[in-house]
Order: sequence, then structure tokens, then C-alpha cells
Amino acid sequence: MKRKLMEILACPATYLWKCTQCGFTYPSDESKQVCSFDDPPRKCPKCGSSSFEGSKFYPLELHVFEEKDEIVEGVIICPKCLRWYPIREEIPEMLPDELREGRDEVPFLRKWKDMFPPRVVAEGKPFNLRAEAGGKRD
Repeated sequence: MKRKLMEILACPATYLWKCTQCGFTYPSDESKQVCSFDDPPRKCPKCGSSSFEGSKFYPLELHVFEEKDEIVEGVIICPKCLRWYPIREEIPEMLPDELREGRDEVPFLRKWKDMFPPRVVAEGKPFNLRAEAGGKRD
């Protein structure tokens, strides 16, 4: 992954769009059922407006574990929600929680836990090592 990519990445769990007409927040549980996730959505699933404003953007933290020409291994952390997203084989994996599997994520966390911020190891989402026997999903 190139470092410059950090300028455009946002945490999928904390970056939201809000309809300026009716106040509907996107994504939300309701919007997941009726539309795909464009950035921003083309029209509000509630009122049909195409006028959206983005929520506050929280800059992500980059922790590099291995770097050659590009970042090979590392982690991207959202300081707002403590979600962490691995960088494996130069690819940032910014998946929503429901598409992440503990059997894939926890070994990565264990492998690099000495290079993760301690708070993320203990409290990170969606997986952490607080309950070391398998990692806990929050």
C-alpha cells in the first residue's frame, strides 16, 4: 500500500452521510436493506433527495510493521471507534465488521500485537485479545 492512500481512506464504521432534507443517516441499518453503498448515495432511501453532507471525518492512524517499496504489513486504526484494519501483502482490508472473520483477524493481531497500540490489543473492534482464548468480538 502506498502511504498516499491514507489521504482518502475513511473508517466505514464512523464516516456517515446525512440527508440535508430529512436528516436520514446513511449507512444505517435501515439503509442497508434498501440500497447499495455509494459514496455518497445517489438518493436518500427515505425522501428521495440527492442532497447529502458528510459527517465529521476522523483521520486514521497508520502503523507500519513491514515496508519495502510500499507498506507490506501494517494496520490502519480509527481513533474514534478503535476499529483496526489490517494491511496484508500491500493490501488494506477495510471491510465492515459483518464481513470479517475472527479466524482470519485474530492470528494477524497476535502476530503483530507488540507493534499495535496496547489499547487496541485490549479493546479494539471488531476483535481484540482481551479474552485471549480466541479473541472477543465487540
